[in-house]
Amino acid sequence: MNTQIIQERFSRAALDYDRHADIQKYFGNLLLERLKADKIEAGNILDIGTGTGNLLKGLGLVYPSAKITGLDISWGMLIKAKERAHRLLQADAANLPFKENSFDLAISNLSLQWLFDIGGPLSAAARVLSREGRFYFTIFGPQTLKELRAIFPALEERMILNDLPALENKLKVAGFQNISSQTIREKRIYPSLVDIIKWLKNIGANYTGYIPVKNLGMRKVWQEAEDSYRRKFGTGCGVSATFEVFLVKARKAEHG
Repeated sequence: MNTQIIQERFSRAALDYDRHADIQKYFGNLLLERLKADKIEAGNILDIGTGTGNLLKGLGLVYPSAKITGLDISWGMLIKAKERAHRLLQADAANLPFKENSFDLAISNLSLQWLFDIGGPLSAAARVLSREGRFYFTIFGPQTLKELRAIFPALEERMILNDLPALENKLKVAGFQNISSQTIREKRIYPSLVDIIKWLKNIGANYTGYIPVKNLGMRKVWQEAEDSYRRKFGTGCGVSATFEVFLVKARKAEHG
């Protein structure tokens, strides 16, 4: 996905995003808890991929005296974020419009995985962080929606899911050290396969462009996909979907 597609997709989803972003809220709260547990101090904070600004309110409570900036590529998301914060900026995560050493702490919650090349945003984050500044973020791992990919094999090549060793190596190349991570796996239950597709669309992350939508318009083909998903991944009250998330923290290298 190029940046224009990402921008348009998330802007369209912005209006109802908060009603469906339960996964994002859950891991955003985990990020905040980790920051508090690690007793990270920061006077200038950047939230990369802030979306509708869910995390900004929590950051304001944890860091009441800090200057907090929310950045997102989607204008639609930022319009919603205005309800929670005033220091907002529309920009690409790979081209952060800030001077070097501008922030003590950068965070990002489940946003970097939408980018085809994560190396650019990681390098940009390192550049704008002060010496030994911290970067805390969550990102989907390769087990995410493995059930959906089993039904639609074409998704395997389309979904951008970084494995942990590759991600850690890219962080080092970008200028980070002291990298540590936690892998968290969540299973969520949905009424049906079509509800999973609708959920993805409602948060702006739908992959329907990579699923044979024209064929899914044919009742028989769609029913076969639904039946296959239910046979393989059905539960007593619906169907399951896996979410694998890496919670990563890193420090800007001293020579950076």
